[in-house]
Amino acid sequence: CSSDLQQRIAENDGVKLLVHMANQDDKDLQYIGHYAMSQTLINWRARVKLLKERNGIKLVVSHVLEKAYEFPRFSMLRLAEDADMRVALAKAGGVQTLLFLSHVGSDEVKLKTAWLISEIAATTKS
Repeated sequence: CSSDLQQRIAENDGVKLLVHMANQDDKDLQYIGHYAMSQTLINWRARVKLLKERNGIKLVVSHVLEKAYEFPRFSMLRLAEDADMRVALAKAGGVQTLLFLSHVGSDEVKLKTAWLISEIAATTKS
């Protein structure tokens, strides 16, 4: 997903559509929605749009544990890279989900997840 496309999705309410797709009962739409969201959330503006989207962050957090595919996990790790998003993730139950992620996947993912948990703790402490 090119940075130009990520920018266009973020600027044209595309994040809202991706959240809608990821929240459908149809497994194919969920998969496509989460895949596109995981790619789009590289863009900072897309992260801000997801933060403002009703239940957007809660959807990502809940689907990390519920879905067998890894794209919600990528989305959550990308969200946790921003200090503002860490607070929203903590409020949406993301700390428990990150604790789960710290025990699955590659050593790199486990290390990044552990770092993000410590960052969330530091961010929400103040």
